[in-house]
Amino acid sequence: MLKTQIVTERLILRDLQPQDNRDWLEIFNSDNVGKFLNKIDSIEKIDALILKKIAKYQENAGSSISVIEKDSDKIIGNIELKVNSDDNTATLSYVFNEMQFIPLL
Repeated sequence: MLKTQIVTERLILRDLQPQDNRDWLEIFNSDNVGKFLNKIDSIEKIDALILKKIAKYQENAGSSISVIEKDSDKIIGNIELKVNSDDNTATLSYVFNEMQFIPLL
């Protein structure tokens, strides 16, 4: 878990929260995102996914970070770190709303 916020001129990065569900649905219901990740088309499925990720990361198995555009207060993406303690590896992944492409810094 991030345990704090990172704030830039345009963005806020913070831990994933259950209330992020509507913005997540917009991202994960996109046809273009669905080409690379499983498309999710219901708020119930998004809620379940978010709660699963939060529980996993509370066990110190990585972090799921929401990327929020300050001007709109909208989540435009997510950065995720998955830690595999079995083989001491980690995976970094990201997904962004195709309609909100902006430079990160």
